[in-house]
This record gives sequence, C-alpha cells and structure tokens, in this order.
Amino acid sequence: MHTFTPGDLVTTSRYEGRWQIESLLARDSGAPGRAVLMPAGHGATRGRPVVPLTTLQPAAEKSAAPLLVWVDVETTGLDPWDNHDELLEIAVLVTDASGNLVDEHGYHAVVHYDAEESVALYDHADDTVRQMHTRTGLWDRLAAGLPLTQIEEEVLAYVQQWAVHPRQARLAGSSVALDRKFLEAKLPRLEQWLHYRVLDVSSNRFLLGALGYFGGPNSGKTPAHTAFDDIRGSLDEYRWQLDVLRKELA
Repeated sequence: MHTFTPGDLVTTSRYEGRWQIESLLARDSGAPGRAVLMPAGHGATRGRPVVPLTTLQPAAEKSAAPLLVWVDVETTGLDPWDNHDELLEIAVLVTDASGNLVDEHGYHAVVHYDAEESVALYDHADDTVRQMHTRTGLWDRLAAGLPLTQIEEEVLAYVQQWAVHPRQARLAGSSVALDRKFLEAKLPRLEQWLHYRVLDVSSNRFLLGALGYFGGPNSGKTPAHTAFDDIRGSLDEYRWQLDVLRKELA
C-alpha cells in the first residue's frame, strides 16, 4: 500500500509531472513506475539583478525542514518586463509541506503610489483590471500603501523567521508563474531566497483531473482578486488535494 506524501503532488517540470502521473497510475495497477533523471539548472535570469545568496543571511539557525511560502500578488497586468506592469498588492502565508500554517496572520502589504502615479497606472491597465481593482477598492488604497523597498525588507524578514536557509522554502500558490515573474522583477531578494521549484495548485488540479478526480473547495467560485483572500483559497484547495490523494491512494 502506498503511503502518500506531499512530495507526490509537487510538479517541477514536464518530465517530473509525466513521471508522477505514470507512477500514480502504476501504483493503482501494481506495476512499477518509471523514473526520469531531471536536468540540471533552472533557467536564465532575464536580466534581473542577481543577489548572491551568501549576502542574504538569516537571523538565527532553525530547522531546515521544507516549507511552502504561499504568495498572491495583485498587479496592473501580466507582464512586468515587456509591458511594464506594476505590483500593487502582495499577501504571504508560510506553511509546512502538509499545509499547516506556521503563523495565522501572514504578511500583507499594498504598494504606495501617489495620486499622479495611481492615475497613470489606472490608465495603463486594461478594462478588466480597472474594473477588478475598482470593485475591490484597491485603487483607493494605493495612497496609503508602503514603499516597495520597505515591503521587500519586511516580507523577506517575515519569511526568514521560518525559512532560514536559502532555497529551503518553495513558492506556492495558484498559477504561480505570474507571481514569480513579479517577484523576480519587483522583489528579487525574496524570489532568490526561495527554491527554484514551485508548488502550483492549478497544476495539481490538472494532475488530479488526469486521474479522474474533480471538484474542490473553490469549484465554481469566482476569485475575490484580493491578495489575502486568493492565497487562502489556494491553500484551502491544496489541503483538499492532499486529503483526496491520501484517501484515494491509500
């Protein structure tokens, strides 16, 4: 009988994802899974500033247990590089691999922009983004936000309370490629502290669908598009995914 661990659910490349699906299907049939060697390296830096990991020192030595840093960002668009979209809001939660919170409060911040900058950001965004952030009131909260440099210091210090070693924690969330792009562009010290592998509940959802499992706590719901609500929703879905696999693959 297979004992499921959260590591079964972490998809880091198309090769490993295929291996995981084949392995899980093989467990059901009793056949051995096929192992695939992973290629070294994890991609280019796209010209972003590289901060040596040796300069990012934790405040104290703690456990090196793997952690998940759940991140959701709200932005003016999808591309901080070519379209010059900006980060507006960020929310962060830290959990262990089973989705247990290490801190109930998390970290949340809105980025400060003055009135003139806010108007320019509004004009730059497309209609969908304008309406979304108008509905949540985010445009109106920008004036009371924090400078981006302060947010980077605070969020990195928050994460390092538990993830005290570089690459100890993986970035987690839903469709985290978008979140990672904005971390690379706007909060590079945080992005480089995290492991280059990720946990993406939207990819997990696809994997479960390939195995015939559908549903979840967010099924049929429209995302709130506020950073804290959305990241808590991603964490809820991850816990549900773990429960499904524990029950169905036991």
